[in-house]
Amino acid sequence: MRALASDPRLITFARDPDVTVRRAALAALSKRALAPPDLVALVAALDVAGDDLADVLVGAGNENALLAACASVGSVSALRLAASLQRQHGAQTRTCTRCRRIPRSESWTSDGRPAEIHELNVVQEIARADGDEGDWKLVRCPTCSSCYATTYWCQEQDPLMRRDYWTVKRLTLGEIQRDYGPDFVPDWTAALVADLDHPDPHWRTEAAHDLARDLLAAGHFDRIESELLRYPRRQVAREALRALSDSPVDPPVSPEVLKTLAASTDEETHAFATTLLTVQRGTSALDDLELESYPVLHGIELLLRRGGSVSPRFAARLVEHMLGTTPYRWRFDHLVKEVALAEHLPATLVRLRAALRDPSTRTRALELARTLADESLLDEETLAVALQQADTDLEATLAIALAASDTLIPDIANRTLRAGEAHDARKVIGRIGEALSRGEDIRWAVPALGANVLRHAEGTDAAVMLDQLASKGVDLTDAVQDLFAALDRVMPYSAHFAAHALVRHHMRRSETDAVLALLSHEQSSVRGDAATVLADAPCELPAAIISRLHEMTTDRASRPRRAAEQAVRLHASRASSVDT
Repeated sequence: MRALASDPRLITFARDPDVTVRRAALAALSKRALAPPDLVALVAALDVAGDDLADVLVGAGNENALLAACASVGSVSALRLAASLQRQHGAQTRTCTRCRRIPRSESWTSDGRPAEIHELNVVQEIARADGDEGDWKLVRCPTCSSCYATTYWCQEQDPLMRRDYWTVKRLTLGEIQRDYGPDFVPDWTAALVADLDHPDPHWRTEAAHDLARDLLAAGHFDRIESELLRYPRRQVAREALRALSDSPVDPPVSPEVLKTLAASTDEETHAFATTLLTVQRGTSALDDLELESYPVLHGIELLLRRGGSVSPRFAARLVEHMLGTTPYRWRFDHLVKEVALAEHLPATLVRLRAALRDPSTRTRALELARTLADESLLDEETLAVALQQADTDLEATLAIALAASDTLIPDIANRTLRAGEAHDARKVIGRIGEALSRGEDIRWAVPALGANVLRHAEGTDAAVMLDQLASKGVDLTDAVQDLFAALDRVMPYSAHFAAHALVRHHMRRSETDAVLALLSHEQSSVRGDAATVLADAPCELPAAIISRLHEMTTDRASRPRRAAEQAVRLHASRASSVDT
């Protein structure tokens, strides 16, 4: 970078017709000291490089040499830069060293505010609008009289969790005069107009922002166009476009002006102008519009918000772009939802079925089908095709199935339990529980539930569900092997329910040897869990199990010992009641 910054060819590259080369040269020039001969050559390039080069020259700091270079060159751009430099001495300006460090509008969640905010004078409280948090105050700069609305509030979720919020927003002159009267602060309109040509791009930007906001609020669109959009400074037109883009109404701006600004090399200026031009052309021009630009897509979204109706051809184009590879996928997803699903649903469903059958578009088509399912817009034919795509995207297919019906599809549910993500498996298990409460036969899920216990060792949902099934008398034979293996491989809480399910299952099938194996398990927790279930067993216990429980009352581990003691005591009590 040092070698590049000292390269004498940078002076030539600063006026290169290629914008990319020019910007790279200016970035390097901003890092080096500029001698008077360099200044003369660069000032001569102002007609090509414009404001970007002017900002580099002003930032160099050699004002006298720069003025001399401007006088030597004598071009229109050079004389304008010289006038801008000279005007700052004794002329009207809104520059203020304190307000230079205070952002126009900002919020903080920690006290990282600039120190200058603490130097502002509190004027009065501001009435809180609906939905506002905290107490708002009007504060004023003691130097330049700029006014800000500030607020502070905190949110305490619990005694150990607190978050603080600070907000500051600068008010424009028009807002101050509207809310607090015309004499509340001096009228600095003339200073703002003068600052449109300030050498510092920061003050050019801030002046243009305030003037554009006030002119827009007053409805002076003609003045916005003549005084700001046509202004030769890049920052001025950009801020005016920003204000117009935020306007809820269509600004009556000349299409020629917007076309000129849309061709700007400044990215934000190009984006704002292209968006406004798209809105201005209306929905009738959308059929042949290129859809590869974010500003164009944003303009289309603004048109739709205003209630514009689009043609079937344009809706079909949106669907095709969404199904393909595009850098603005989320934007197309939103537009398709607003247009193709609302006004042209039948045609969209036909295209969706074809896309689901095509391997090249199947993944994106499943995403669209998922959106339709969430909105209950899938017809039976399209739903049937979508539910056949589990091999392509199991998660999306499951989401479609869950959104389309309360009844689980066994194949998709079993696939999810055996190979799906943990959060999807939890959804399936939740639906199995709902089906169980409705009295449905869900024995088809038992093998996959057993596999899920082992697959997600840190989860408990599958083990809990199998325990519930065992308690209701469902045969768990197909899950026994997985449950027994889980006793040594899963988290203790899951193993707890696995042991309960095994004991209930073996007791119902009178498999005494299997129960004895659990009571003799090498892990004390498993022995304790097995004894706990037997303590609540509603049936008469076999003699071999009672004998084993008596042996466990001398177990060295406290948990199985206490559980065995309770089981023996309860069994003896029940036997005594029967005899009586």
